[in-house]
Amino acid sequence: MRRFEIMIGWHRLSAIYFISGIGGYLASAVFVPYMPEVGPAGSEGGVLGALIVHILYSWSWLNQPFRVLFLHLAIAFGLFILGFLPWIDNWAQVSGFLFGSLTAIILLPYITIGNGRVRKRRPLVAASFLILAFMFSILFALFFFYQIDYEPLALLNCAIPTKICDHQGLILRDWIPI
Repeated sequence: MRRFEIMIGWHRLSAIYFISGIGGYLASAVFVPYMPEVGPAGSEGGVLGALIVHILYSWSWLNQPFRVLFLHLAIAFGLFILGFLPWIDNWAQVSGFLFGSLTAIILLPYITIGNGRVRKRRPLVAASFLILAFMFSILFALFFFYQIDYEPLALLNCAIPTKICDHQGLILRDWIPI
């Protein structure tokens, strides 16, 4: 990640890190409200999404682009599979990946020669900004005005709903007299 920070600059990487972390944990708080989690899962997913966008942006400059893309997608898939273990927030990882990818499309410099691709990039940046704003708006509205309480959504965080997931608060409302 240090080389990636040097390539894109600390200010871009920190913006991607914070935006994807906020978006990831906001989605986690909306979809599984009884599973409080802490840690950098959303931010790490966002940085990984930004790395994949960077690979796609610099595709023609890489020696083995398919190998590099496969390696990063394999890491993302491995983290997704590990997210089914207890105490790892898959909602934050997946949502952070989406938020980080969209933020990277907006913020990362595009490697180009000539002006042809710059005109093609503007609609992509505008669409990414609108999708990112829409996702934040929907998640904030759901967080403040509508509580989702649908247990199958928790299966993304812990796929085996037995005693292994009880310590995560999945049955919280069953034992608290609210």
